[in-house]
Amino acid sequence: MSTRGRPPGSAPRPTTPPDPTLTTRPVPRYRNFRPICFGQGTASDLPLRSVVELDGLLEAGPAPALSREKFSYRPIDRVRELLELVCDQELTTNPDEVPCGISTWGFWVFVTEYSSSVLEKVPEAMENLVKVTERNLLDSLPAYGGEVARRFKLNVVQDKEVLEGASDDRIREEFKSLLRGLNFMNEEDCPTPMLGWTMVCFVLDEMAITMLANLEFGEEDTMRDYKAFKGKNVKVVDLFWVRQPTEWPDSVVPNARPYRGADECPIVFLRYLYRRLTKETWGGTLEDLFPLQNTFY
Repeated sequence: MSTRGRPPGSAPRPTTPPDPTLTTRPVPRYRNFRPICFGQGTASDLPLRSVVELDGLLEAGPAPALSREKFSYRPIDRVRELLELVCDQELTTNPDEVPCGISTWGFWVFVTEYSSSVLEKVPEAMENLVKVTERNLLDSLPAYGGEVARRFKLNVVQDKEVLEGASDDRIREEFKSLLRGLNFMNEEDCPTPMLGWTMVCFVLDEMAITMLANLEFGEEDTMRDYKAFKGKNVKVVDLFWVRQPTEWPDSVVPNARPYRGADECPIVFLRYLYRRLTKETWGGTLEDLFPLQNTFY
C-alpha cells in the first residue's frame, strides 16, 4: 500500500464492492494462455547486445538533438538505464531459484472486447502501440535505442470465454493465475522476480483498440508524438492492489478519483513505466505514480 497523506478534514468512504462473478465463476489457480506477440522482441534469432558491448561501440556517438526541454535529465541516460535493467533481469531467478533468462521487456495485454469488427483491428492497434514505443526511443543514441527496440515485446491474450467484458478485478486475478502458470509467483503470491511485466498488465476494450488502430503518425519526432498523443491512454491494472473496507480521497490531486488498482497510461510512456516498476521493485509504485497522466504530462 502507498503511504500518501490524507487531505485535512477528509473522511474515509466505503469502497466499491468486488466483482461478484469471482465467487460464482472463480478464476482457476493456474492459467496457460497462449499469447499473440507483437514487437521486434518476438524474434528468437535476433542477435542481442549488452550495455557493456554497446558502451564501446563507435555507433554510440553524438546524441541527437533533444526535442523535449521538459526534463532536466538527458533521455539517453534513461534509455541506457532501461537497457541495463533488461540485461540484468536475465539473471534474476524464479521461485525455484532458476535464472529466468528473459531478455525482452514489455507487458501482457488482455483483450476484453470480442466483436468481429473490433478483433480485426487488434493487429493494427498493437503494431501502432509498438510503433509509438519505438519512435519514443528516437531521442536516444542509435546503439541504445535500437537495442531497447529490438527487445520490446507485447504479449496479447485473447480468450472470449474467459475475458469478454472482464472487470479489473477479474483481469487482476487472471493475471495472477497466468504468472503462477509461468512459475513467476512465489508461495506468498508475490511475483518473482519483480519486473515491470510481472507487476502490471494492460487491458484493451473496444475504445482503446479503436483508438490505437486509428493513430496517425507524422514525421519521426518525439516532441510531436508527445503533443499529438496527449490524452491517448491505455488501461493498466495493478497486480498488488488490495481492496480495503474504506478509501480516502486523493491528497495529491484535489477532486481526483481515488486509486482503485487501475490507471490510464499515456501511450508514449510505456518505456518509462517499465523502467520505474523494474527499478523500484515494490508493490506500491503504480499507486505512487497515480494518476499517470499527471505524472508524465
